[in-house]
Amino acid sequence: MRGIEDIQKLFYDPSSESIDLVVKEILGLHSMIQRKTDPQKGTLPIEKFDYQSAVEREPIADSIDFSLEELADVFDGAVRWHSPLVMYNVTPPPLLSAVSTAALTQLYNSNIAWDIAAGKVPLIEQKIIRYFAERFGWDWKDAGGSFVFGGKGTNLYGIKTAVNSIADTSNGMPHDIVVFSTKACHPSHIQDCEWLGIGKNKCVRIDSFSDGTINLEDFATQFRNYSKNSRIACIMISGGTTMDVVVDHIDEVIGLRDRLVQETGLSYTPKVHVDSVLGWAWSFFKDYDFENNPLNIDGGALKDVRQISDRLAKLTLADTLGIDFHKTGFAPYSSSLFLIKDKKRLYGATEISEYGKHTPFKYTIENSRAATGVMSAYVSLRLLRPEGFRVLFGHLTEMKRDLQSRLEESGQFEIINSQSLGTSVVFVPKSDDSSMVARVIDVLRQDGNPYFIDMIPAYSTGSHTINHPALKAYIMSPFSSRDVNADFVRSLCKIKDYCEIRVGTAGQPFSEHPLKA
Repeated sequence: MRGIEDIQKLFYDPSSESIDLVVKEILGLHSMIQRKTDPQKGTLPIEKFDYQSAVEREPIADSIDFSLEELADVFDGAVRWHSPLVMYNVTPPPLLSAVSTAALTQLYNSNIAWDIAAGKVPLIEQKIIRYFAERFGWDWKDAGGSFVFGGKGTNLYGIKTAVNSIADTSNGMPHDIVVFSTKACHPSHIQDCEWLGIGKNKCVRIDSFSDGTINLEDFATQFRNYSKNSRIACIMISGGTTMDVVVDHIDEVIGLRDRLVQETGLSYTPKVHVDSVLGWAWSFFKDYDFENNPLNIDGGALKDVRQISDRLAKLTLADTLGIDFHKTGFAPYSSSLFLIKDKKRLYGATEISEYGKHTPFKYTIENSRAATGVMSAYVSLRLLRPEGFRVLFGHLTEMKRDLQSRLEESGQFEIINSQSLGTSVVFVPKSDDSSMVARVIDVLRQDGNPYFIDMIPAYSTGSHTINHPALKAYIMSPFSSRDVNADFVRSLCKIKDYCEIRVGTAGQPFSEHPLKA
């Protein structure tokens, strides 16, 4: 039986204020994980398992001593996001200083639901809100915002604050509320409507053109139709889609909205929320000297980032928007900021005045708000600054275009999103074998992910959708290079040739491996 003295050793000692144990355990745990790490693989090794069976076979036991080895095993299969071999999704490697700051923030267990429990972190939150309000051309004294639980949270806040501006929800969500969202926008818009009680069928999906931007003619038609018997609370448009970083023509949407409000005689104006959780980072190119190009960004890449930046310049017209630092801010999960041009629509009667009286729990969903997102975002902004973001996304865009070129030059693959402005490459092997995409992924998995890429389903391939699965390489590592791209394409060609010679279906074991030949 352990006494209180033994239990006390597990905590931060108030007499010594030493974090030696924390540092020691991090180093020890990391050392154990490193023993399993193969730098030539995108993920740590893992044996497949069935969740139900594993839980039944290995329950958490009270009688077994806890060890770092047990923790190290949990990281089996973890993705090495910092590696250029990982091109799976829009998940960046977090800045080391952001990680250490987040860890120390957790040591102090800051809860920014109320400033008394969080020191000056709520002040940093307000400074970040001002920073972006000014960057997007808003009056920062009128603007407001809150760090929330992910990108889906920023959209949920956008919808809810829009509903609050036109309806009384004290007795529940009115049945006549609808929300507009384009078909190119994220499916979380539908889920948010479901969670808010609006209903997924009342998330009206507006048609998009082949380039992914909103079809204004369909928008006008749907607006006229729904405004007759429903209240259109919120118009959700894209500030950078996942696959291609498509940004809608924000000024055209808002101009048309205003004309339609007048035409239909509405007594209210639907709010426009720009889902910019991914695209926001390109706004740092707003002040870039594109003519002299001091960073010497390649011409094609320069054209891509400029087009996104030009579209995002119209964010000043939005009513609300979202930012994910864990997507394109190089911060650890999760760090998301909801911004609103008119803070009264979020804060209500709550005043942000002196220390000790700031109570965000009154205007946010959470009563428990971790401060790690705020601190990670702050470190990201202070370390990278606009120039650092420009360097990163200039480089990543160059590497995307280089990979596209190499895949095309191989003659073995077709690029699906050749017009993409972002850093993802969606492609398919040129083959009559309908299972080729799945078989390529299967070979990579069997070899422990020497390259960790994604297989995306049919009709989910960005602006130019296709009716069968495709491969996706999403370049987010600052260590990405032309050499890595060259090796990657050579490996894919080998795998494709191997699969074509050995006719079969995905999931069948291979007697030998193409990358080991």
